[in-house]
Amino acid sequence: SGTVVALGPRVTGMSEGDRVVVECIQGCGECRECMRDEAIRCSDRREVGVIGQDGACAEYLITRARYLHGVPDSVSLAEAALAEPLAVVIKGLRRLGSKPTGDQPRRCAVFGAGTIGHLAAQILKLRGHSVTVVDRQQARLSLLNGVVSTAPEIGDLSEFEWLIEATGSQVVLSSVLQHASTGATLLLLGLPYSDQTFNFESIVAFDRTVIGSVGSSASDFDEAMATLPKLDTAPFLKTWFPLDQFDKALAAARSKTNLKVMLRVDARVEKQPQPDPIQAV
Repeated sequence: SGTVVALGPRVTGMSEGDRVVVECIQGCGECRECMRDEAIRCSDRREVGVIGQDGACAEYLITRARYLHGVPDSVSLAEAALAEPLAVVIKGLRRLGSKPTGDQPRRCAVFGAGTIGHLAAQILKLRGHSVTVVDRQQARLSLLNGVVSTAPEIGDLSEFEWLIEATGSQVVLSSVLQHASTGATLLLLGLPYSDQTFNFESIVAFDRTVIGSVGSSASDFDEAMATLPKLDTAPFLKTWFPLDQFDKALAAARSKTNLKVMLRVDARVEKQPQPDPIQAV
């Protein structure tokens, strides 16, 4: 997230000083896939900080205006930095069959209480579903603040219709695939899964559906920005560092005791609460 400081001569609909977020996955903007809001399918696809385009850990970032999204006044720049993972979740749930309104209530299990799993649980609950989150780290489960049911281990999966795997663990995925109920739908949002010999009969013979999803589109970002004010974002904003302490931030992220680790690239932007000294270790 950041603030517009300069505009190209052909840019419309944006002004200097506007607070914005930028889509990570960007295409050429002209091909058939880009016209369908599917930049991830573009043959000239780039990803900010990942593939073919410099990242945002710098004072300035140059990007095509079509990939900017305005930040509502009710959302801070720190909260807006959650737009990308939230958009990833929204796309995945869309592919699962979930809609922002009018959803038929489902019994859902979310595996992993990290950023993606936590956001998925909040969105599913917001849409009226029954949700149980599974994670071995009680500290992460506690950050859900009792909004949904939680469990430390994978138990009986027969009661769940939708299962969202957000750990990236091959062990967890194998267990879920083996024990999911007949007719269940599995959404895979975790990365990276390791190679494994797998018998697809456990999918076909039990009428199961497996959906993979990665990235997001412009419409998913729009929905994410509209949804952020409805979510409890406080658990994500507990740990942040200035950019010159990126080494401490990286250590905090690797410790897996923090839901999210934030970097404040520019000290001039809005102040955030000081990091919890225990979480920042």
